[in-house]
Amino acid sequence: MTKPFFLLTLTLILLTASCNETISSKEKAKQTDVQTSTEEVLDSLKKMSFDTNTYKGKLDYIRNLVAMELFPMEVNDDTLFDLNFDGIDDLVFSYYAQAGTGRKEGQFVYINKSEKGFVKDSLLSSIRNPSYFLKKKKITGYYLAHGGGECIELKFFNKKWNVTNFITVDNEEENTIWNCFDPLTKKHKKLKIPYTYSPPNEIIETNIID
Repeated sequence: MTKPFFLLTLTLILLTASCNETISSKEKAKQTDVQTSTEEVLDSLKKMSFDTNTYKGKLDYIRNLVAMELFPMEVNDDTLFDLNFDGIDDLVFSYYAQAGTGRKEGQFVYINKSEKGFVKDSLLSSIRNPSYFLKKKKITGYYLAHGGGECIELKFFNKKWNVTNFITVDNEEENTIWNCFDPLTKKHKKLKIPYTYSPPNEIIETNIID
């Protein structure tokens, strides 16, 4: 009885190994297909051409650049409005980030430099969950995850956007301390306010409704 049992066991082991190898091969094939598909999409975006001598061509060129930078994420929408008060519309893209916790809306901002075309603004493009108060010449943003995060406030003067308040915070629930810093005056301020995933009005003003 021992020998047949041994042979049966050996057969089952070999069959299991064969199945696992088949599954592994299928998974590798899927990964290869996904990688190939991703490369094909990026290649097609890279090969696109635009007439940048026209206003529409300049817009479409920037849209394509952003699509490549965000991929595999996608742009939610893009909007034209004047962000630096020079009477010329600038281009703002919004998207929703995949990684991280908490609310995570992002943006890419391209300032219209007229003859130079659209130029990416790194500072404005770094803001998460932005709120625009253009009549006040103010922009705010924040990223508040489970463990903590940061908030920012900018105001427009001297022909540029300036950071006027930068806040860092760790989630200590009811004992949370919000550390506020004004880079222009170098002043620090600490506020004890319970942690929330959208900034309290005492910290920064927002127009986002959760």
